[in-house]
Amino acid sequence: LSDSVLLSETLRLCAEERCITLRILHLLREIDARALYAREHPSLFEFCVKRLGFSEDQAQRRISAMRLLRSVPELESRIERGEIKVSQLAQVHSFIRAEKKESGRVVASVETHALLSILAGKSTRETERILLEKSPALQLRRQTEEKIRAVTPTHTEVKFVADASFMELLEEARGLLAHGGNMNPSLQDLF
Repeated sequence: LSDSVLLSETLRLCAEERCITLRILHLLREIDARALYAREHPSLFEFCVKRLGFSEDQAQRRISAMRLLRSVPELESRIERGEIKVSQLAQVHSFIRAEKKESGRVVASVETHALLSILAGKSTRETERILLEKSPALQLRRQTEEKIRAVTPTHTEVKFVADASFMELLEEARGLLAHGGNMNPSLQDLF
C-alpha cells in the first residue's frame, strides 16, 4: 500500500471501529434491559467477560460507558466522531457514581454535558486529572485507595496511602534497622 492509502485505510477503519463500538454499547444496553445475561451468568459483567470474551477492564469500561450513554444519549454523535472515547465515558460514569456515593451529590445532565465538552479530545490521564480537580470526594477516595495484586507467582504488590503518623513510624523503623547494620533497608524489610 502507498503511504496515502495506508493512512486513509487506517482512518476509515478507526471510524468504523467507533461505529461498531457504539453499536455494541446499544446491544449491551438492550441485553441489560432484558436481563438476557441472567440465563447463564449472574451479572452483565460476567456475561461480557465469559461469553463475549472481553477482558475485565474492557467489560467494565463498556458497561460504564453504556450506562452513561443510556442517561445521556446525545453523546452518540461525539463518540462516532472520536471526540469522546469509551474510556472517558467510563471515567465520567465512575465520577458521577463516586459523587453520589461519597458526598450525596447528584451530577445533573447539564453538568455532565459541560464536563464532557471539557474532556473532548483529552487523554485518559488528562481526563482523570480534570475529574479529580472537580471532586473532593474522588480525591479522598483516591487518597484512601488500597490495592493488592499479584506481580509474580511468589510476589504481591501492596499499595496504600499512608498518613503522617505512619510515615513517622516507618522512619523510626528505618533508623532502628540502620543501627543494627542494615544501612538501606527496603520497605519490605521495614514492614
